[in-house]
Amino acid sequence: MLKFIAVLSMVVDHVGYAIYPDYHVLRVIGRIAFPLFAFSVGSGVHRTTDLNKYAWRLYFCAMVSQIPYGLLFHWRGLDVVWSFLFAVLVFKDHMDWNTPGYRPALLFICFSLLSEFLHVDYGFYGMVLTLLFMLCADALWMCALFLLTMTVLQCLYVGSWLQLWCLLSLPFIYLYRDGDFQWLPRRFFYYFYPVHMFLIYILGVL
Repeated sequence: MLKFIAVLSMVVDHVGYAIYPDYHVLRVIGRIAFPLFAFSVGSGVHRTTDLNKYAWRLYFCAMVSQIPYGLLFHWRGLDVVWSFLFAVLVFKDHMDWNTPGYRPALLFICFSLLSEFLHVDYGFYGMVLTLLFMLCADALWMCALFLLTMTVLQCLYVGSWLQLWCLLSLPFIYLYRDGDFQWLPRRFFYYFYPVHMFLIYILGVL
């Protein structure tokens, strides 16, 4: 349900961007999506039985989504799934007890620089927030604190307060309860992300 709310918010946001840019409220509603997706990935790394396969799924989703993302957003950078993938790779390295302690730190620095240099959607802010959600998935109050702090810093950095509306996602995160209830296909969101962007791009052209 958390992902489904995020999907609805994301669709509204992208429709507002591509088809109804004068309706600012659509972009406001769309700010709810990213924190919910980031939180879902943050909890997903603890639920998956194979973190390697989880990372590969994100990688293939990022690759497949890049063309529709480029079409929709005029080739301005890489889609947001790369932010999630970078965070998962750092977390995976951190969880590997055979990994030297300095390596996750080096990976974190490298992926942080890549996020900004390659213009990944949400960039450093997105990767770090997702990583913090992974590290504090069981402490919802810490997730809320990190979301507030990182978002305020991001708004100050970019000179726009639009992203502050993402705090509307906090009630949904607070109400989150872990469980095995699955009422949509497990891979639904991996397929939906690239397909919906391509369809909205076609509608925008028409």
